Amino acid sequence: MPTVYIALGSNLGNRLAYLHQGIDCLKSGILKNVVASLVLETPALVLPNSPADWDRPYLNALVRGATDLDPDALLAHLKAIEQQLGRNPNHERWSPRTLDLDIVLYDKECIQNQQLSIPHPGLYNRWFLAHLMALMNPDGKDPKTQVSFAEQATQILRPKVPFIRSFVLEPRCVGIVNVTPDSFSDGGLWFAPDAAVARCNQLMQEGATLIDIGAQSTRPNGDQITFAEEWKRLKPVLDRLDFDVVPVSIDTYQAPVMKQLVEHYPIAWINTFPHLLSDETLRIIAHQGCSVCIMHALSVPVKRNECLRNLHPTLIDWSTQQVERLIHLGFSTDKIILDFGIGFGKSAYQTRELLQKYGEWAAKTGCPTLLGHSRKSYINAFSPQEASQRDAETVAISLALRHSINYIRVHNVALHQRTLVAQQWLAGGYAY
Repeated sequence: MPTVYIALGSNLGNRLAYLHQGIDCLKSGILKNVVASLVLETPALVLPNSPADWDRPYLNALVRGATDLDPDALLAHLKAIEQQLGRNPNHERWSPRTLDLDIVLYDKECIQNQQLSIPHPGLYNRWFLAHLMALMNPDGKDPKTQVSFAEQATQILRPKVPFIRSFVLEPRCVGIVNVTPDSFSDGGLWFAPDAAVARCNQLMQEGATLIDIGAQSTRPNGDQITFAEEWKRLKPVLDRLDFDVVPVSIDTYQAPVMKQLVEHYPIAWINTFPHLLSDETLRIIAHQGCSVCIMHALSVPVKRNECLRNLHPTLIDWSTQQVERLIHLGFSTDKIILDFGIGFGKSAYQTRELLQKYGEWAAKTGCPTLLGHSRKSYINAFSPQEASQRDAETVAISLALRHSINYIRVHNVALHQRTLVAQQWLAGGYAY
């Protein structure tokens, strides 16, 4: 099969989500053996006197894969994906767009006609595209110039601002925002609605895929609040958010809160403890098309020194039973995210075993996986840091498990992105 490189770009709405959706579409019957580059945020390319709102930074990425489609058929599929993801086929040139998909290389072919220009002209005048190609395939040769991509990238004039920020596509970062006065590491910081909204927007800018908002602390021996109080904390934050830019998960286990949420807001996920919920409540969530992130816990809130007796069989049985239940209630497996519940009824010794086996155990269910390990108390088994100072340890574990999980739920998104970018730069890409 021919090897192709496809460029992805977005500067409208939830840009990172559009890149993810574009790659998901490419993986569904168009490309095989997909590898993705880093994501570079670059200033918009606009003409002089363009409307001011066209000046929106782009997120750019490059993917490599094998295809059995010929160039014209591949182009037709790319245009169909663009339209499927909201791009207007009659858009003005240089105007903002949800997703741009361009064939950069098609094997070693040179094609020039009304529809196609391969290699893509951007390889010779857009530094970021030449740079991404050189990162993915430094020794490969451009079929037109017969110069290596690494050498070619060094010959292109590097702009004064080559890129603003860099991100990885996988694993996906879920940013934590607690609108509580008493959460274990950030209680009170985002309790005011305006502070919480600003934090949500900041985490999205720093590379989060989703924001998980919690209004009820589940720390050990934490005070439990009423439905009315939890709703009072959530509603002013949700009323201020732009859901087109900030996809939201709500961390809650109160059924009345969930019913209000899915009725009044376009919530992406409910993050919860399924054993506390009735079938009726879960059916309502499934009917709304909302995903559910299920966490294992022995008790809510956490009881100190309470631990599982048989870690492996208990978690495997729990995950199997809960996934079967949720499928029966209307959820598809891609709408069920599995979280084995770090810190909820597991000792530090059990947590290490769980982390070592996380990917292996979760893979048995066929569902996406989430790791909720950020700043938690197991870190005190090897580090004396206070909760708010445990980001370095959290990142180290995220790096170790990056190929075993789909989502990492973390307080410090920026540090995770910086670290994961460095690792992926060294690896040359992310293989799906």
